[in-house]
Amino acid sequence: MLELTRWFAPLQAGTLRYVQESNIDSSLPGTYSADDPGGGTYDPETGLREWYYAPTSTRLGQWLRLRRKMLGMSQQDISDALTAAGMKFYDSSVARIENGKRKVTVDEAEVIARILGVDIAYMTSLEPPEDLKVFVEQENQKVLGRRRGNGKA
Repeated sequence: MLELTRWFAPLQAGTLRYVQESNIDSSLPGTYSADDPGGGTYDPETGLREWYYAPTSTRLGQWLRLRRKMLGMSQQDISDALTAAGMKFYDSSVARIENGKRKVTVDEAEVIARILGVDIAYMTSLEPPEDLKVFVEQENQKVLGRRRGNGKA
């Protein structure tokens, strides 16, 4: 029988506590403070730093909604295409993904990207893809009833 105490002897209670505390990941949302290193300027109102990005599933849902609208597709169109690809989906499932209430598997993300004519990198990009930026700007101009650039109705 092995004597385990000689392997664990160097770990004293204080050392173990230090190791456990030093393994806390302060990059997770909700763990920021004004004295955290890196990440840019700390905003005490939000508790976030400049480099914070929304979770991947949230971004995927946002890009899904915009790309779907840009292509003139409904949530039902997306769910029908996913069901045809062998994944049982309802339009409410698509709505939940778009609203960040449902996470997406890698397989689902791949099929969604194919349906929308893009790749997974597009759907999970940290910044909005350029075509989506242009689409949002055009939609905003329609809502405002203005032509781009001159600010007149």
